[in-house]
Amino acid sequence: MSILQPLGISKYELAICELFNPNYHGFDYNSDPTVKSHFIVFEFTNLESFYNNEFKESLEFLKNIYRQMINAGSQIRLNHPIIKNYENIIKNSKNYTLDIIEQDILSGREMVAYKKTFWIRILQRKWKNRYYQKIKYYKSPNNLFQRQITGK
Repeated sequence: MSILQPLGISKYELAICELFNPNYHGFDYNSDPTVKSHFIVFEFTNLESFYNNEFKESLEFLKNIYRQMINAGSQIRLNHPIIKNYENIIKNSKNYTLDIIEQDILSGREMVAYKKTFWIRILQRKWKNRYYQKIKYYKSPNNLFQRQITGK
């Protein structure tokens, strides 16, 4: 825990994030040069908004913005200075989600997000695999026969 972090307040927050693109978000001499490879915070969500599903309006708004940019693809540059498949990323609706993030403010005063949600997905995948292995073990004919004989 950070020294500056007040006791009882988490350093993680719920937020909607998007990939930074200098063509849309702007980039000048004050900007941090590393911001091009970060997610920026589109909107924070509090718990009340989360439980009432109010954040979904913001997600739809963000999706519509990128849909319009994709539809006007010939007029707007759909490229990114670092990410080569940027157009495919913004077309994928799975990238517009509510995430658990850790926020940071760069030297150019850009608020960026480090997504932490993927750890939950990894844990879910591990437990799911473990569960299926356990079910497979209990359903194997040798184990069923053994349980029938011994009751264990």
